[in-house]
Amino acid sequence: MILRGYRGTMVAPSTLDDESYLEAVQALRGLAMGPLSARAEAAALAAEPPPSRDQVAALPAVGLRDRLLRSSQEMLWRRTALTYDRNRAGLLAELAGDDERPEGDDQPPADPEPRYLREHHLQPGGYHGDELAGFVYHYGTKVFWLGANDRDQAKEAIVAALPLPDGPVRRVLELGCSVGQSTTALRSRFPAAEVWGIDVAAPMVSYARWRAGRLRSDVRFRRQAAEDIAFADQSFDLVYASLLFHEVPVPVGRRIVAQVARVLRPGGVFIVSDLNPLELTRSHWSAYERWWDTEHNAEPYELEFLHSDFTAELAAWFSRVEFAGEGYNGRWVAHR
Repeated sequence: MILRGYRGTMVAPSTLDDESYLEAVQALRGLAMGPLSARAEAAALAAEPPPSRDQVAALPAVGLRDRLLRSSQEMLWRRTALTYDRNRAGLLAELAGDDERPEGDDQPPADPEPRYLREHHLQPGGYHGDELAGFVYHYGTKVFWLGANDRDQAKEAIVAALPLPDGPVRRVLELGCSVGQSTTALRSRFPAAEVWGIDVAAPMVSYARWRAGRLRSDVRFRRQAAEDIAFADQSFDLVYASLLFHEVPVPVGRRIVAQVARVLRPGGVFIVSDLNPLELTRSHWSAYERWWDTEHNAEPYELEFLHSDFTAELAAWFSRVEFAGEGYNGRWVAHR
């Protein structure tokens, strides 16, 4: 089977039926995340006295939202995995054809599959368990973003708004880069810089490298764990991490912060985009949603992250830490 072309920056699903099915799933997810979530939240917040978690779950509006959200997530990943599996040989050949990689880029981590790796977000095999995980993740997150990131525009907008370190930006590192959308955006933002992306999952690194080559983006990728960065001390001007820390245990997050402090030069910045703990722990509805995400959306470390003091973890290593949060999104800027 040959490729059907591209949808945005993604390889199109292998059949038109699959693509149509996934468009319908995207509409279902939009319904669950939009009007149904709004009604569920209103019902939970209107209850007096504030209900327990079990009482929130028993509210009809909440039960409907929860069921549709879980079902649409399962439908999304099953069909996305199936559609790329239909063309497994052709897609693996695409990845195998990407052999123009600088010597020394591939240095597998000491522990190639850390115990904290899971089937995050219910993706079959997670980020590491299938050679086609990059294709599956990229299209799956198209549905997650409800079409708002089909051409990487959401990621590019986030990167475009990142603050600058003191002095020139010559080397940039992204941690947990997954399929490399933010990495290529960083290359566009800093065209004179050497830009690296690292990820512990081999299928993600393979796909990120292939994708960047197709986009003619001069970035470099290495399979590497963020808690064990194999770069020299003070060798980067800017380090970036997007939605990484809530997907690792807090002790691993502490090791990552220490490693970043080591590889950043004086005056460099570490910028973290992740879940906003102020917004996502402020009410019994917020607490319920985060519990539900942990239990039913394969986010095993989310609650642990939200209830840790991540700002304090950064402040232990950096001279100044600034936090800003809006809605679900939080951003930390740590100055070395």
